[in-house]
Amino acid sequence: MSNQPDKPGARPGNSRKWLKPAVVAGVVFLGLSAGLATTLGISMVKDSPVEQRKAKYSSGGYGKFPTYVTNADLPNAQKSYQFAVDYTEELDQIPCFCGCGQHAGHKSVRYCFIERDDPKNENILFDPHGAGCQMCIDLVLEAVEGLENGDSLKDVRARIEEQWKDSIDSMTPTPPIKG
Repeated sequence: MSNQPDKPGARPGNSRKWLKPAVVAGVVFLGLSAGLATTLGISMVKDSPVEQRKAKYSSGGYGKFPTYVTNADLPNAQKSYQFAVDYTEELDQIPCFCGCGQHAGHKSVRYCFIERDDPKNENILFDPHGAGCQMCIDLVLEAVEGLENGDSLKDVRARIEEQWKDSIDSMTPTPPIKG
């Protein structure tokens, strides 16, 4: 390599030798930063408000469920509340058959677990009903299992309505799925 300047006015020996090591160092730094952020649970990309809300209440997250959820005696109660957070929009379209539509004014099985949800500011007001109702827990588990197996929301709802048709008089006033 010549000691001649690359550009007029540049000093001899001040060539682009620094470029390759600088690029390598930058790539290594970014890789380590991303790895450390992932290890610490820090997102390098800003999640949507819904994703932030889900993360807030996920296992190991910083959100806390009310004590009536964490101390519930019924199996899978806390899991159902987590699913209600993760699948709020889907469960809003699944009816409940326990009679809560009549005695508590619920509109879908979502209301058995989440009374009010505002994804814009991540506020969730949980409803204690789901922690003490095995039918509500079972409906959520069945709905989520179908969705996670790739079934359409329409198919999941049809299957649930068929399974619980003997309790149709207790069904919440959930509007039909559009589309």
